[in-house]
Amino acid sequence: MTAASNQGVIKSLAVGRSDIYRMDPRDLHVKVDWNCRTVNFNPEDPDDLALAESISQVGVKQALTVYTEDGKAFISDGHRRHGATMYAIEHLGAEIKSVPVQTEDRYSSEADRVFSQIVRNSGKPLTPIEQARVFKRLIDLGWTEKDIQQKTGLARQWIIELLELQAAPAAVTTLVAAGQVAATLAMATLKKHGGDGVKAAGDLTRAIDKAQAEGKKRATAKHMDAGEKPKPLHGDTVRLDALRDLCGYVENGTDTSVSISQDDATRDWVVRVRNDFWTGKSLRDAIDNAVASQAKETEA
Repeated sequence: MTAASNQGVIKSLAVGRSDIYRMDPRDLHVKVDWNCRTVNFNPEDPDDLALAESISQVGVKQALTVYTEDGKAFISDGHRRHGATMYAIEHLGAEIKSVPVQTEDRYSSEADRVFSQIVRNSGKPLTPIEQARVFKRLIDLGWTEKDIQQKTGLARQWIIELLELQAAPAAVTTLVAAGQVAATLAMATLKKHGGDGVKAAGDLTRAIDKAQAEGKKRATAKHMDAGEKPKPLHGDTVRLDALRDLCGYVENGTDTSVSISQDDATRDWVVRVRNDFWTGKSLRDAIDNAVASQAKETEA
């Protein structure tokens, strides 16, 4: 079947259309701080660098999404791909003249574009802190926690806790963003202190010091002082936090398909989950087994 006949079949079956255009990546604009990622593209991140190297060889395969304002095209989805493309051009010698782009729905609002950061970031999932920024911006645009819950399918309590986390002092959010403590531990510690970010930051910083003294990069509840330990998290909360660590790092494929730019403990944890999952266990059981094994090793 020829390309023309393929297009004819698609046109006859399509219930709508979404045109793909080609644009010079240099003509695409990025609004400062619009994207809720901490960094759009970081060449020191192995995953980001791998994306740039791939683009330098085969180009951009997934279209970026843009909207127009004052006669200019601004990116609403694809900031990381755009950053990787520009890096490939400027540092890897890639001769990329154009990239595929599609336009936002003409009826989309600013809130719709902000919310899209949650549903479209499948290549590299947003961290809890980055999700919190999206939620806060939606609240500022008039959404309620219930609106966000209905749109995302996430638990309302998780949404509320993330909003509280992003409102915490930078001393707390910086620790989470740096991966030194999990978002769930930070939120539990904040809750223990009634939202007092200064006290929570003190507890978490002491826990990190203990973890680093043991040669570990991330503090866990066991590193909190006896009088500082927050109440144990609900099992589903632990699973959710674990799943967020897992997202984006497990790919179905061969034994060499795991690519993780984190510490050895996290890499071992992901491999355990993957292996259990591949042998037929449910993802829930695979995560529970890995969490339990890691806890035993930590106590040993």
